[in-house]
Amino acid sequence: MALSGVIYGSTNNKYITCYISWSAVQNKIENYSDVTANLYYSRTNSGYSTHGTWTGAIGIDGNVVSASRSISITYNSNTFAIGNTVRVYHNNEGKKTLYINASGGISGTSLSATYCGGTVTLDDIPRVSTLSCTNANVGENPTIYIGKADASYTDTITYSFGTLTGTIATDSLASQMTSWTIPESFYDEMTTVSQKSCTLSTTTKNGDVTLGTNTYTFTVSVNPEICSPT
Repeated sequence: MALSGVIYGSTNNKYITCYISWSAVQNKIENYSDVTANLYYSRTNSGYSTHGTWTGAIGIDGNVVSASRSISITYNSNTFAIGNTVRVYHNNEGKKTLYINASGGISGTSLSATYCGGTVTLDDIPRVSTLSCTNANVGENPTIYIGKADASYTDTITYSFGTLTGTIATDSLASQMTSWTIPESFYDEMTTVSQKSCTLSTTTKNGDVTLGTNTYTFTVSVNPEICSPT
């Protein structure tokens, strides 16, 4: 994964090389990257020049632009031919892989074809925190683990147990929380069973922007030593 790089290619002329230089600027709140790619040429032998009107195209994630311009390619000249900037949106997990490619040539010269392209995996954009919890009995303190995508994000943790719902905590910094005690009201949902699933949810925010929600299910049990009749 990266936010910049170089894709090396070739041309029909063994003395003319090409490459695409690309970079990305990410927007963590909106979950997108602005990707810029530029195509360059050079000659590997000195004393020669290839020049004229270059015509070609460059594509980023299927978004293609074309152009024609007068260029001159000389020894190690890194001559700019064409550029493109595209906004690409990452998936719900903050991941994005895309393809960048370019083509072109100068009519009437020895540069008639360009072969340059490659797959790029952008840095993940931190998104929703992960959530897990240890199994526990009613009245005990299970350990709730929060795997934060970014330390500055805020997570609101809630529970759902049968007909019961509630908020456990709102956390902005800690990597784990142990302050919740499973309330005795859970007994009301377990009149005929000794175990039942409880669903925890964490809703992650970056400032006022909600990034998404993850859930985790753990088992709540009744401790017979506590609940048995006397």
